Amino acid sequence: MRIHVYSNMYNEAQLAPFWLRHYAPLADRIFVWDDHSTDGTAELLSREPKVTLLPMDPGQHGDNDPYWVKDLFPQYEQHSRGEADWVIVADADEFILHPDLLGVLRQQLALGIQMLKCEGYIMVADRFPADRGQQIYDEIQLGLPDRMMSKWTIHSADISVRFRKGRHGPSGHRHFKHNPEAGIRLLHYRYFGDDYYAARTNRNVERNDMVFHHGLKYDPQAPQTLPDGTIGSAPEWFRDHRHEAVNVVAADSFQRGKG
Repeated sequence: MRIHVYSNMYNEAQLAPFWLRHYAPLADRIFVWDDHSTDGTAELLSREPKVTLLPMDPGQHGDNDPYWVKDLFPQYEQHSRGEADWVIVADADEFILHPDLLGVLRQQLALGIQMLKCEGYIMVADRFPADRGQQIYDEIQLGLPDRMMSKWTIHSADISVRFRKGRHGPSGHRHFKHNPEAGIRLLHYRYFGDDYYAARTNRNVERNDMVFHHGLKYDPQAPQTLPDGTIGSAPEWFRDHRHEAVNVVAADSFQRGKG
């Protein structure tokens, strides 16, 4: 069974070591579009033998969703079709997890499944973990269900997938043999306290502004879609719901189901 992983990164030197530590043992090859990072992300990625850095149009950026879904992601057909059984698409803060991940992927492959939906969780912590060579989910295990993060993250390399904005759903997935309940989780590591969340979100807003020139800045009070599907302020939501977080990494939590 051969697995290829794809990602688009911009200034992820802090998270990328954890991401590589998770995906490099799983993947046969890793493809990353580095979005003109200035913090050493590309150099860090290039030191991993399995990584191939793919070029991007210097006038475009990966936070421009039409460019991402139309021009970048479909390149997997060129690099992985006939070379891999599964393609995994995961941002720098996205980690797929299951106690027997390879076993599940082999089983689904044998069943002829072409797309797998991963159950989303937003992980929460007070601060960014120190990098001691551990997996990030060994250090931070508390999470909350996140509707927005339940995604069709894994699919066959032999089908033509075109994602919608934000990669929250592919167009026409019902035309493929799909499984929305394979039991694989998608852990989203972007909340390490309000300051980290604000800095990361503002970086993404500024990246978007490189394309659209709206002069936008992150506003913590601005209404947005929250992990439970409601609309409101993200920092307030995390403060109000943090106490509800449970261990979603432990193997027995997969047997119990959600949380």
